[in-house]
Amino acid sequence: MIEPVFSVVIPVLNGAETIEEELDALAGQQGVDFPWEVIVADNGSTDATRDIVRARVEGFPAALRLVDASAVRGAAFACNAGAVAAVGSSLAFCAADDRVGPRWVAAAHEALQGAEAVGGPIRQLRTPHDPNAPILRYSIEHAIRGDCPVIVGTGNLAMRRDAFLRVGGLDFSMTRYGGEDNEFALRVMQAGVRPAIREDVTLFFRSAPTLRTEIRKILGSAGAEVDIWRKHPDQFPFENGRGWLLAVLREYPGLMLHDLRNRNPRSAVRFTLRRLGNIRSKLTGRRRPLPPPRLIDQVEMPRDITKAP
Repeated sequence: MIEPVFSVVIPVLNGAETIEEELDALAGQQGVDFPWEVIVADNGSTDATRDIVRARVEGFPAALRLVDASAVRGAAFACNAGAVAAVGSSLAFCAADDRVGPRWVAAAHEALQGAEAVGGPIRQLRTPHDPNAPILRYSIEHAIRGDCPVIVGTGNLAMRRDAFLRVGGLDFSMTRYGGEDNEFALRVMQAGVRPAIREDVTLFFRSAPTLRTEIRKILGSAGAEVDIWRKHPDQFPFENGRGWLLAVLREYPGLMLHDLRNRNPRSAVRFTLRRLGNIRSKLTGRRRPLPPPRLIDQVEMPRDITKAP
C-alpha cells in the first residue's frame, strides 16, 4: 500500500450532528490524483461520533482513521495528536462542523509544492449550501492583506509537516475560544512562514447556533486575545501598556458611530462585547499567571481506535 503524502486532520468532540457533512465534502473531493488520508482525532466524544466515522471507513476514497485524542481536552491537543498520527509530508486541518470546498485537498496539495503553508477564503456555511456565500472578514486573505493582525489558524490551513513541527504545533495550554489558533498563527508569522493564498482552498464556516453561544464565543475570544498579548509582550507592547484602556475609551465612540452610519449594528455590538471581554480579562488576568506553553513535543502517539473494541 502506498503511503499517503497528504494528511487531513479533523479534531472533534461530540460532532455527531455535523461530521457527516464534512466527511461527505471530503469524500467528494475533485482532482485528487495522489494518496491521502483523513485522521479524525476524537477528543473524548460521548455521542455517536466514533460510530459514524467507523461506518464511513469502508469505501471512503482516502484512508480514513480514527484516533483517541482524549488525553487532554481541547481542539489544540486534538490537532496536535492528529498531526502526530499522520504520515503525510503535508498536513491540513478542518473542523468537524464546517465544510471544505470541492477542490480543497487538491488545491492545497498543489500549493504546498511551492509554499510552506496555504489558506484561502472562509465563507458562511448556509442551508441549503451556497458556494458563493459571503466571505467572512477573518479569512486568511484579509490577514495577509493587513486587515487583521493574525491569520486564522487551523480552521482552514494546510502546512508542510516540517514547518508545522518547526513552529511547535498548537499550544494546548491556550484553553479559551480561538486562542490556540491565533497564538499558533502568530508563531507561524514570527517563524517567517508566509502562507500563500488559493481561492479554491475554500472552507465554509458554520456560525454559532444561538445568540447566547455567539456571545460566549466573542467574550471567550476576547479573553484569549489578552492571553496572547501577555504571552507575547514583545509583539504587543502597546496592548500591555498603561495607555491601552485610555486609547480604547477614546476610539470607541468614533468606531461605534462609523458602524451605525453604515447600518451595521451587528458589528457595533460585536466590537462592544469584544472590548468588554478584553477589559475584563486584563483586570482579572493580573491575578492569574499564564501556564507554560504545551506544544506538540509533549504529545505522544495517539491510540488508533478505527476498529471498535
